[in-house]
Amino acid sequence: MDFSISPSTDLSTAISPSALLREEFPEQIHLSRRARRRLAQFDPISLSDHTEIRVRQRGISELQIALMLLFGSSSPAGAAERSFALDQASRQALQRALGDQYARVCDRLDYYVIVNPTSKCVITCCHRLKRPKR
Repeated sequence: MDFSISPSTDLSTAISPSALLREEFPEQIHLSRRARRRLAQFDPISLSDHTEIRVRQRGISELQIALMLLFGSSSPAGAAERSFALDQASRQALQRALGDQYARVCDRLDYYVIVNPTSKCVITCCHRLKRPKR
């Protein structure tokens, strides 16, 4: 029996956070050291088929996913996955980076993204309805 992955089940969509930032914010934005390190780690990153469906259903843009990966605080979310969400310190870092343009995106950042860092794949993304447990 052949158990190879067919092209239809392959991770089809890849996003490039650096290209999204250049396209959306043509002026120079000042990334923190952590954001630059994450940009190198997650550029490009692929979206699973499940994520593509959820992004369309929930109205989450690729730019929002990129901002969450670059500026969000990271916590474990299973065996190999990491969850990225914006806490107060992350929001302040994002505001410093974007400056006046922060007002454009600040009301659309209450969600979290679950990523497998080893395969560089977004597993799912969802709106955050209540405060995370600490």
